[in-house]
Amino acid sequence: MRVLVTSAHGNQGRWLVPKLVARGIAVRALDLAPAAEAPLKAAGAAEVVIGDAADPHVLAVACAGVDAVYHIGPNAHPRETALGQAVIDAARAAKACHFIYSSVLHPEITALAQHTAKRDVEEYLAESGLDFTILQPAHYMQTLQYRPAIATGTFLLTWSLDRRQVLIDVADITEVAAKVIAEGAAHFGATYQLCGTDCVTAHEIATIIAHVAGIPVAAKEVTPAEVIVKVFPGAERDPSFPDKVKLFTDVSRWYSAHDFTGNANVLTMLLGRSPTTFADFLRRELATA
Repeated sequence: MRVLVTSAHGNQGRWLVPKLVARGIAVRALDLAPAAEAPLKAAGAAEVVIGDAADPHVLAVACAGVDAVYHIGPNAHPRETALGQAVIDAARAAKACHFIYSSVLHPEITALAQHTAKRDVEEYLAESGLDFTILQPAHYMQTLQYRPAIATGTFLLTWSLDRRQVLIDVADITEVAAKVIAEGAAHFGATYQLCGTDCVTAHEIATIIAHVAGIPVAAKEVTPAEVIVKVFPGAERDPSFPDKVKLFTDVSRWYSAHDFTGNANVLTMLLGRSPTTFADFLRRELATA
């Protein structure tokens, strides 16, 4: 079996590629960054295609001869929907038999642009004629600013500290993804909401970090611009900085008004075990730092 993994050196791809290789699945990895080639080969990818998924020639090469495609879209990219649709078209032209799409929990939330982009890709996929599986993961534990929180004693968030968000470990997402790819037809037509058991406020996140790290940690609400500059030094000099601030401001406004909740039953069933808790995730990450 040969599977194409897009964004193969991103948050999910780094976890997924070695899991597929361990199952004896040949991986063709597609990534935009030339620097990704060496680590992807080291992770066991049989082939690495470096190129832009917006390029039809790159997609045709990447999809040729594969049995399945696992597509992870570039989150909050202005052309995320068009890119997802292009990958679906290329998979259909290559006669790939299974398209697995990593979407997002609650893509129906129209106030969140990054959700509606994925919702539109889901609709296109459902109408494509391909056998498909859609994964809808909650917020990644990996993207929480837990290391800066440990370094500074302050956990930063850009929305109300009292609102709840459901979390998931990327390791759990990719364990499910590897299972779905390997088992194929058993998952055709399925849409799986993937949520861990932690549905927590910023204050509770800070308390868990403090407990695991053994230091005092407090939560603090900050503006999107402050976080973008901290996470991406020099971002304020990028011409797209105002657009990023607007996007994250819109996101923060929604999350300040609503909890982002989900249920862990589906993930528990697919894993055959309890999902990773945020505390256990932190212990693992700090042990391997």
